Amino acid sequence: MTHHWNLADPPHWRWYASKDIVEALVRHGEVEGNFPWGLAHHPYPESLWESDTWNDNVEFTMDTARFTLKNWKVLDAYLHTKRLRDPEGNVRAVLLSEQGFHASEADAEALDQQAAAVLYTFEKIRECSSVLAFDYHRPVDSRGEGGLYLGLRGLSSAEHPKGVAKPAWDAFKAIDTPSESNLRVRYESHWKD
Repeated sequence: MTHHWNLADPPHWRWYASKDIVEALVRHGEVEGNFPWGLAHHPYPESLWESDTWNDNVEFTMDTARFTLKNWKVLDAYLHTKRLRDPEGNVRAVLLSEQGFHASEADAEALDQQAAAVLYTFEKIRECSSVLAFDYHRPVDSRGEGGLYLGLRGLSSAEHPKGVAKPAWDAFKAIDTPSESNLRVRYESHWKD
């Protein structure tokens, strides 16, 4: 499901609000018998063009329009409620199945912010026990993303077929290693201010 959680009157011929899908699954289970299912979520920032998800304009309630990493712990708490649990009473597993942060190789500030966003992501994930796995959108920027540069590495070229590593590449590699704390010192001022 996308980060759009509670949309007012979405065009039903095009998409459904994520909240409506989850509620339909729960209602079906209440009527037909609880059955196993999990959640695959894309907690992109409010704007795909801005990596500073910590500044997203979201509410910390189930009525929020979007669930981004900033307020994801609210959705995690919802998944822990008895009504949402699987047939054995376990919290349903969540896969954060697509997530990326935009940063052009030509914009030093955006590159810095992208690296900070990667570290922020894992800080937020660690607060949410329902999250089983996280999948970053793409390792290398793509020319086919409508102008978005979501990769951890820049565009591929003859000289650099895997793209040049962005600071976010180093941040991602550092997750759950001793190097992570050093990078956090450098980048956490982005979201701690």
